[in-house]
Amino acid sequence: MIDLEGLAKHRGSAFGGYIEPQPAQIDFENRLAYDLIEKLHRGFGHLVFEDEGKNVGRLYLPQKFFTLLAPADIILLETPLHARVDITYDEYVTSAQKELTALYGVEKGLHAWGEKMRGNIDRIRKRLGSERHRQIRTLFEDAMSAQLRGDATLHKRWIEQLLSEYYDPMYDYQLGKKEGRIVFKGDQEEVLDYLRTRT
Repeated sequence: MIDLEGLAKHRGSAFGGYIEPQPAQIDFENRLAYDLIEKLHRGFGHLVFEDEGKNVGRLYLPQKFFTLLAPADIILLETPLHARVDITYDEYVTSAQKELTALYGVEKGLHAWGEKMRGNIDRIRKRLGSERHRQIRTLFEDAMSAQLRGDATLHKRWIEQLLSEYYDPMYDYQLGKKEGRIVFKGDQEEVLDYLRTRT
């Protein structure tokens, strides 16, 4: 596989920015070209990419590359909501806070993370709708207060609501337009087994 989000230093969503800034467009394209050449040189018959739009953060996929990916088969990895909440919590809360606290110290790092997340939630306010935005902001503030008392797990509540009420409907809509390209659906083991049969 080639990790487009890793190469772009962005997770591809409103919450996707890394602490490290995104590379210049030319550097992103060079890294992508190098990764493609290296994989082809090693003789891989198939490459797997996350289904991205044209942009990953402020960077964009080269037009020829995007055009080549546009008709590709889609393999849908189905993961239960509770597992996706845990994955999101580990990446966007635990790991992100660890990076910032290593950089700024615990108090300043946690404050910087909180401000960044508030900004991200506010950035999608229109798409959330005012009531859902208020609910998520309230859950977020409750989680921040609980974390200051020693329990960060309440962050999973606003993550779950954001995934189930915002991201899932958006993904379902986008997948609905690509239904004819979906060739397989399954959990992680089933997807890996399917990919092995295609070599």
